This record gives sequence, structure tokens and C-alpha cells, in this order.
Amino acid sequence: MGAFKGLRSLGIMLAISATLAGCMQPDGYEVASTAGDQAFKDKQYDSAEIGYLRAVEFAEQEYHKGQGEANLIEGLKALGKCYSAQNKYAEAEPHYLRAAQLLESKVGKDMMKSGKLSPDFENWVSVLLSVADNYRAEGKFADAEKTYKRVLDLEAKLTNPDKVIKAEAQSELAECYSKQGKNKDAVALFKTSLAELEKAEGPRKQEVMIDTLEDYAQTLMDLKQTSEAEKLHERAKELRAKLNVENN
Repeated sequence: MGAFKGLRSLGIMLAISATLAGCMQPDGYEVASTAGDQAFKDKQYDSAEIGYLRAVEFAEQEYHKGQGEANLIEGLKALGKCYSAQNKYAEAEPHYLRAAQLLESKVGKDMMKSGKLSPDFENWVSVLLSVADNYRAEGKFADAEKTYKRVLDLEAKLTNPDKVIKAEAQSELAECYSKQGKNKDAVALFKTSLAELEKAEGPRKQEVMIDTLEDYAQTLMDLKQTSEAEKLHERAKELRAKLNVENN
């Protein structure tokens, strides 16, 4: 079975490589990106990486001609996500960072021209959150802390901030505090995050709530507050069961 699976994976990689090799037409980015998306969905990460790398290559060619910036940003995000899914955080980091830099420049230019909030503002904040998450996974807690705080500062500038993104950034920042032994700060921020989530709406609310409850519970366990930690674990377990039912 293992040998068959390996051959199947190799076959997919070769098929994608052959397809992409002949995709120098204008829609090459779409072909490569779609191939990467399908492979990623099937958890064929080596094949997904090939697709996304090719998509970024196509987007780079267009970007240097003064167009295709949106495709380049999306390709870099997808490539970063692909590496992160394989726990290759060092490889993911430069792609997430470049996507964030491109978006920051675009947001600034758009807002200077129109005097209004750029449509890409939330995309930029979302990529910064990915940057921070990647730093945290790498154990670069100081860098993660700085980036989560930037996300929260940017969200604070909005009239109607995304409460789920805000709560998620607060929760992950709290975990950074916990990992650095700043347990008092961590507990206070976990409580703030949960309160924010209670008021939030959106498809990711339950997922972020579960992660926050579990991370908070772990911090309380570290503080020997076992009873309170078990209550949070139980609540997370109930929400996870409910979420699985809804998704099925």
C-alpha cells in the first residue's frame, strides 16, 4: 500500500510538471494555481508546491511588466500556506513576508490616492496574522508578539473591525506571552479574547473559540489551576463536537 501511494504521488507530481511545462500561455498562472490548489486539497503537498512555485513564477513575469500584482500576492500566500502545512516554517516565512510587503505598499498607495480605506486592507491584516502565526510556530515569540500587536493596532484603526481576527490575534498573542512565562499577561488577554469572540460573528468564530479555549486551558494547567483548565477543555470539546456535526 505504501509503495502504491508513493507511486501515485509521483505520478501526480509528474503529471503536474508536464502540464505546467507547457503552460506558457497567458492563463499559465491560473492553470498552475488551480493545479496547486487541487493537490493541496488532496494533501499532496509536494505536488502543490510545484504548482504554486510555477504560479508565482508566472506572476513574477507579469509583475515585472507592471501588472499581475494581485496574482503574485495570492501565489505567495498559497506557497506560504503550503510550506506551513508541512511544518516548513522557515521556507514559508519569506513568502508570507513578501506578500505582506506588497500589500502594505498597495494599501498605502490606494489610500493616498482615494483618501479612503483600501479594499486590500483586510487582506493585508490577514497576511500579517499568517506572518505572526508562522513566527510563533518557529518559536520566534518576540517577532510574533511584535506582529500580533501590529495586527491589533491596525484593527483598532477600523470603524468596524473584524472581531474574529481581533480575537484571534489577542489569543495568539496571549499564547506568546505564556510561552515566554508572562502568565499574568497571558491570562488577562485570553479573557479579553473570549469576551471579544462572544460578540463576534462569522464562519471562523467557532474554530477560533476552540483554539482559544484550549490554549487558555493549557496556560491554566501550567499555573496548576487544574479545575478551571478542565472546564475550558470540556467547553472546547463540546464546541468541537458541535462544529463537526455542522460541517458534516
